[in-house]
Amino acid sequence: MSGRPCKRCGRRILFLTSPAGKPTPVHTIRTLYRREGERLVKLDLAGDGDGEPYYVSHFETCPYAPEFSGKRVSQQRPAEA
Repeated sequence: MSGRPCKRCGRRILFLTSPAGKPTPVHTIRTLYRREGERLVKLDLAGDGDGEPYYVSHFETCPYAPEFSGKRVSQQRPAEA
C-alpha cells in the first residue's frame, strides 16, 4: 500500500474518498476477530478474490484520533489577574 505515515502514530495510511465526498484516512486490514460467546473467531479479510484489500478508517484505531476530530481545544492559558 502506498500512502504516507500518520502524523501522530506513524502507521502507513492512505486517503480515500468517503461516500460523503470527503478525504478519509484508511489503512488495510487483513484479520478481524469476532466474539462468539467466550471465544474469538478469526475472520479472514485478505480480500474477496478480486485482489482489492479491505480498509478500515484510521480514526477507529489511531490512539491520537481525537486530535484530528476538527474540534480543536484551545491550548491557550487564561490570563492571570
